[in-house]
Amino acid sequence: SSDGSARDGIGSMTREQVFEEISKIDFKKPFSNEEKTKYFDEFQQTLTALQEARTTVAKEGERVSPFLYRPVLTLGSIHRDVGNFERAELAFFLAHELVPGAYPPLGNLGELYFRHMKDYQKAEKYYLMAVESPGDHLDTYYFELSQLYRFFLNDEKRGEQILIDGETKYSDNTSILALLALYYRETGQTEKALSRYNELLVKDPTSQVAQRALEELKQ
Repeated sequence: SSDGSARDGIGSMTREQVFEEISKIDFKKPFSNEEKTKYFDEFQQTLTALQEARTTVAKEGERVSPFLYRPVLTLGSIHRDVGNFERAELAFFLAHELVPGAYPPLGNLGELYFRHMKDYQKAEKYYLMAVESPGDHLDTYYFELSQLYRFFLNDEKRGEQILIDGETKYSDNTSILALLALYYRETGQTEKALSRYNELLVKDPTSQVAQRALEELKQ
């Protein structure tokens, strides 16, 4: 269940303990004073928003707990950006627990594990959960999954198949089709690339990506 997966990262901590932990900021990377000030200001504003949301939930009860989601998600992104990956992880899991159907916490966990914590099995798990529902970043998640399989899990076939699966599941998303066409082009499978770029042009006759690729491939 989604609650179970949220508890993967939070473990036995109570929500109060998570709030306490993610309400502290430590810069784990070198930053200029100007950059630190920018992050610190954003952090303080987000903490204020979180405090207001917590006050509302305390007054009105658990049914308004989704009000906590946005500030918690933002805190996670700030922790990631300043290099505190464990706190980012906690915040993203809490955001997922607050709104289980939302894809951004899952995509953020995928990226955190893939690009920062180098835990490729967990990256795969959360990216796959993120692409279960339609959203703005599907093409990014599918691209990252394909890269993960091809270059980090050494599974070229899976790297191709995940793009095929994505294109089939979200056939109206031409960005995923463009990724699949590019995959074939980059791996020297010219016939398949031509076929997919032609398919892209049928779905989106104004696609400059498809037009340019077809011209270059036919040379």
